[in-house]
Amino acid sequence: MSKLKSLKNINNNTVNTNINMFCIYFPQFHKFEENNINFYNGFTDTNSLDLLIKENKIIQRTPSIIHLPIKNINDYDLVENINLLQEQFNLLNKYNINGFAIYYYWFSINNITNKRMIMENMINKFFDDKLKTNNKKVFFIWANENWTNNSHFGEKNNKIENIYDSTNFIKNINNLITYFKHNNYLKINNKPVFMIHHSININQFNKMKKIFNQCCILNSFNGIHLILNSQNFNNNLFEGNNFYDHNFNIKRGLKIFNDIYYKNDIHHIINYEKYLDTINTNNNNIKSLVFDFDNRARCYKPNKLESVAITINNNEENMKKFILKIGNSYKNININNKIENILLVNSWNEWGEQMEIEPSNEKGTYYIDLIINTLKEINMELISDL
Repeated sequence: MSKLKSLKNINNNTVNTNINMFCIYFPQFHKFEENNINFYNGFTDTNSLDLLIKENKIIQRTPSIIHLPIKNINDYDLVENINLLQEQFNLLNKYNINGFAIYYYWFSINNITNKRMIMENMINKFFDDKLKTNNKKVFFIWANENWTNNSHFGEKNNKIENIYDSTNFIKNINNLITYFKHNNYLKINNKPVFMIHHSININQFNKMKKIFNQCCILNSFNGIHLILNSQNFNNNLFEGNNFYDHNFNIKRGLKIFNDIYYKNDIHHIINYEKYLDTINTNNNNIKSLVFDFDNRARCYKPNKLESVAITINNNEENMKKFILKIGNSYKNININNKIENILLVNSWNEWGEQMEIEPSNEKGTYYIDLIINTLKEINMELISDL
């Protein structure tokens, strides 16, 4: 597919036809001790996906051996396969996608390895000067949900969790500054972009915001763009901040809608068609696209199949409706607002939950093509001007 043309000659600031698309990136596709303990030795989502398919004859999407430098599903290892990340950036460039929003796992307490930042060796690959990014950018989404007593883990005796106080805020921002300074990290108006996935958990948010902002200014930035997951809560709790709407938001809020998220005899069900009606586009929040959810691989071993949720009615017609609804909402945003012009896609590579738009053996580049072609129907374009 040819690279899309940028729209450079738009004079009317009240009509925006540009979108800067970032795909949420899941960095856990490699072996590390916390997952060895919490799941099983050698766990990765692709290993579990392989087991689910082979042992249950279930059809699932798998990473493409045509579009990616892999020979089989277990070659999808972000640490061992040194060519994989580079090819993912090549795909971003081919389809004019702006970059990745990487889940960042930092904890105050980790009694397994005592490391505050988990998956550091993989994350650092995004900031390796040998990586050819073609000026694509990355930023972090702090996945700050505690791993302690996580219902998907087999191990219940370990603590991996966050304490929200000044001491830990300072430790966290000092770790982040190193990444913020790198050219690959997204800055808008000389402010690093940093999203927080579970902001409602932070009971001293204003203190954290002050510490993060001051530290960034001391390091020659103009401050920081903190963008919070709206999470279906009352935004007045965090008035004056930027927000993003994360779809699906099944852990908070969605469960009150019995016809959208419910339990049948086997699984929890997400009714995609009905979920469409709940999406709020009458705000200036960053929006997100999602096309599927099926976490059978994530729950397969150790057996947590009681936690499985699968999506129904996510056919092409409804997926296009989703894209059109979100895309049209960006026409009301000032073209010069670089924050609100960001569009998230959930996700690039969540293979363990079947949320990926990364090319698969079963569907090729279907999801990427669907996004780009549907946006073009309403004269929305992906651009690369951040």
